[in-house]
Amino acid sequence: MEISNEEYCALKAQVSILQNQVNSMQAPKKITKLRDLLKEQVVSHVTNLDNEKPIFGYSDFCGDAWNQAFLPLAKMIHEPSRLFYMGTACNGPYHPRPYIRSLDKRDRLKKVSDLTPEQLEVSVQMLDELIPIYNKYFKMLHQKVMFDPTGKGDYELIGVMDEDIIKEGEKWRTSSF
Repeated sequence: MEISNEEYCALKAQVSILQNQVNSMQAPKKITKLRDLLKEQVVSHVTNLDNEKPIFGYSDFCGDAWNQAFLPLAKMIHEPSRLFYMGTACNGPYHPRPYIRSLDKRDRLKKVSDLTPEQLEVSVQMLDELIPIYNKYFKMLHQKVMFDPTGKGDYELIGVMDEDIIKEGEKWRTSSF
């Protein structure tokens, strides 16, 4: 049975997701990395893909977007709500009135490994929705980089290759006519 390169990549991604789910079920207390459970990784920066040619692409190696935004969101979503109580507020020196106040004594999660399997699943679902949106706008705003081919300060704009374009090119080259 012969399958296309696109079908192969889709099946490979499904196998990876299923394997990660199996691994997390077998050892729910031991979470290696939250990133391993996600469908798509956060684009962190533009990088050179070839050290000898000006070919640039997007890198999903850990960066500020993951460490300062997405990872904290994955934990923050599970923080319990504040505690509320009835207090009083003064409406003048001798007229106290009822007033609802809150305490901010919440237990904040320090590590992803503190999440229950159910909480982890919610975090993964949330990130699987948010990351493609972030990546879309990152790629829209970083379509070109400045490159100096001579090293003398003569910069020129070079387009950044998206992985979807690269995959399309590979599919076109490997398809039989």
